[in-house]
Amino acid sequence: MTTQPIHLHDCESCIFLGSFNEADLYLCNGYHQRDGGCLIARYSSDCSDNVCWNFANIERFGLATIARPEIAEAYRLAVNLQKEGSAN
Repeated sequence: MTTQPIHLHDCESCIFLGSFNEADLYLCNGYHQRDGGCLIARYSSDCSDNVCWNFANIERFGLATIARPEIAEAYRLAVNLQKEGSAN
């Protein structure tokens, strides 16, 4: 897990969660904000080289429905971040 992004990402609404399997992981509150935002795994600096999953859908259908380990890791990190935020 890295503390700095590997790839360029210019969305000001995104929170960098870390890198996993050469993908940068983000929680984006700019889109689907009413549903808890979305999780992004960015595989390169090319703007189309990423996958995005709606946070609420993961909450609704569970981690078993996620085929990408990077998104599962992003979900785990985002949940931990939310727990830390609510504890403060």
